[in-house]
Amino acid sequence: MSFTRHFLVVLSVVGMACSSVQAQQGDEKPAQTEEPKTGADGTDGTKAPEANSPSTPPTQAEASNDTKEAKASPDPAVLEKIGAAALDIIAAADRVELVEVANSKNPDAAKHLQSHEIKSEPIALGAEDIATLRTAILTKKTHMLKARARCRFRPEYGLIFHQGEKTTSVLFAPPRCPKWSFEATPKRKIIDIRKPAGTSLAELITKIKGGASK
Repeated sequence: MSFTRHFLVVLSVVGMACSSVQAQQGDEKPAQTEEPKTGADGTDGTKAPEANSPSTPPTQAEASNDTKEAKASPDPAVLEKIGAAALDIIAAADRVELVEVANSKNPDAAKHLQSHEIKSEPIALGAEDIATLRTAILTKKTHMLKARARCRFRPEYGLIFHQGEKTTSVLFAPPRCPKWSFEATPKRKIIDIRKPAGTSLAELITKIKGGASK
């Protein structure tokens, strides 16, 4: 029974009880206790009000999407520094690959990232590692957005982020030089990485190269 119907039933019962009392008082007869009516099952025939059911919990897919959206929101300072063109693809990438690249530029190479020749076959990353990298890139505390490390940027690895037919790349050189570069127009953006984050990134790359990406 809905709450509204139950409430009306209660009001009706109270009204009948009051009328009975008034009639008994008019006849100056002592009040008598009325036995409750019972049904065949021994109950009083009325249903208890239904408790408010809790809201339906989100499905696993919905929870996953919520988490992804939360992690895929870049810090405003990072967005301003790197730009939406690269970060939009990184935030929504459905596939990420790791490759080794040449230290120096060679835009004439058959395959290259940001003019650095690709020297290895790509290694596909697992979902957990993709989430780790995405969070690191979009989080302000990973970067040193104003200070510059005194080292020449000579990348060793590249990450290729795929979102459908769109791609963007990130090159990095940690731990030797804590910097990474992002594709941008007209010139790529080279950003410093805080040393702890650079060390963690290097460890992650070692794990992925060893075939332990997850």
